Amino acid sequence: MSQSILHAILERGPFAPMTRNKYSYVIDSWIQFAGSDPGGWTRKAAQRFYDEAKERMTVRSANVYIASLRYVSKWYAIQENDPSLDFALVQISGASYEKASSRRSLSGRETADLLNTCSTGKPADMRDFALMVWGFETGMRRTSLAGCAFEKLGSHHEYPFIKVPIKGSAGIQTWNVPLSDLCLEALEPWKRWLKKEHHNKGPIFCQLKRHVTPQDRLVHLPGEELSTYSIYKIVKQRGKNADILNMYPHVLRHTFITWRKLAKVPEEQIASITGHAPDVGWKSMSTYLDVALVGKTARETTPPWFAKLVRNLLQRR
Repeated sequence: MSQSILHAILERGPFAPMTRNKYSYVIDSWIQFAGSDPGGWTRKAAQRFYDEAKERMTVRSANVYIASLRYVSKWYAIQENDPSLDFALVQISGASYEKASSRRSLSGRETADLLNTCSTGKPADMRDFALMVWGFETGMRRTSLAGCAFEKLGSHHEYPFIKVPIKGSAGIQTWNVPLSDLCLEALEPWKRWLKKEHHNKGPIFCQLKRHVTPQDRLVHLPGEELSTYSIYKIVKQRGKNADILNMYPHVLRHTFITWRKLAKVPEEQIASITGHAPDVGWKSMSTYLDVALVGKTARETTPPWFAKLVRNLLQRR
């Protein structure tokens, strides 16, 4: 019920479909962060929500992000005739921000340190290792990683892919992301553990629920899909464990694209994986382009040193 209050306010607003979708996404993110109980919708929580947004995007983007929440917060207070319920009143930062940090990619040393935080055979380490390798190999955003499901794995043009949700000009769309051989190798230990727990359908990157057996032993069982916020927290914590500053999931996307550009991989090959719309440079040519066939070549643009690193870490387990 509480989630529908904010969405109902949004539905009454004079917004275009694309703007409405963006606002709705922010509302969903807020409820994941603060909970569905309006009692948790406080200004203190909203400030934390905004401050964490600034860690994973530019200040300008975070300000636009909080403005979306500000709209429904204001009308929620008006609707309930209680000004104190206007929870999205936060201290907004200026636009002076180190843009380099928001667009940074990881070095080889940082990459190794990050993946080395998943060095044990524990379920969480196997899951997070596979998740981050997929981030490095596909540049998927959190929305796409959260939407990865076993039922969405497929094959065409003689290579594997996964159909995931992506952000597009018309809101959330789907995209067939080509998967490299390294993606499948990194997934295998986690996939074997899930199969042992009879989890071969549903989300690939799922929650781990704690369970105490009749023998008083603590075990973990696979649960529902990870939320986008959970993925953010996982990657941020892994970065903290590896002493990497400003680490958040989008850095994996920046790194994927940067590595390919440094290797002079054509932009149409990069876009066949990331789902980016063609730019002016090859927009007219893209009407003739078989993106799936391009993806067959693009999926194996893994930097050799990165493939060696991942395989060495897999062998250590």
